[in-house]
Amino acid sequence: MDPLKILKTTTGIQLVLTDVTMPSGMDGCHLARNICALYPDLPSLYMTGGINNAVENTGAKDINMLQKPIRPKVQADNIRHASQPV
Repeated sequence: MDPLKILKTTTGIQLVLTDVTMPSGMDGCHLARNICALYPDLPSLYMTGGINNAVENTGAKDINMLQKPIRPKVQADNIRHASQPV
């Protein structure tokens, strides 16, 4: 599925949690640029299993990068933090 199509056609999305590497052909950097342009106030969390700062260079503000493997409590804390109003 196309993640941007989901964002454009689904109401009530409050946070995006995505991997930097995706099987759909779109990588997390491309997704981050598009999210920033279309939904600048939508919080996003990015996960990676490798050393990758490419998403941080997309222009998206307040990039939250989680390094895999992620402990459930750490992931929950990051989701809670990212979901808080600024």
